Amino acid sequence: MRKNTLRHLTKNERAALDRFVAQLHDKYADQIVRVVLFGSKARGDFDAESDLDVFVLVKSDDWRLQDRIATLTSPISLEYNTLLSPKVIGPSLYRRMRQSRSFFLQNVSKEGTSLWTRPLAKRSAKTLPTAAMN
Repeated sequence: MRKNTLRHLTKNERAALDRFVAQLHDKYADQIVRVVLFGSKARGDFDAESDLDVFVLVKSDDWRLQDRIATLTSPISLEYNTLLSPKVIGPSLYRRMRQSRSFFLQNVSKEGTSLWTRPLAKRSAKTLPTAAMN
């Protein structure tokens, strides 16, 4: 996982990621395991059409939770004029992907930038979103 590699993001892109992670914390903190920016924006080889790919690992295989998390991004994308593309994955699929040595998970791990990893103790919402972005 890479750190402090998001300086190339625009102000709106950082704000959109901030808002998304803050909403995850506010609404689903007990269900989130990890949030990672991956893809071209994380690697720094993006173009004008690139979106913000966000991997969200959740504790539940409930598709309704996964859908609710994914739908948080639409109003944020509109507000900040930047496209957030979440990939929300539950524990069963995550285990299968790890067992099969998924190329996708390898890329997230190798090229991704952690935005939030579940803390051992509960952190304040003020400390969560942009620690890796400054």
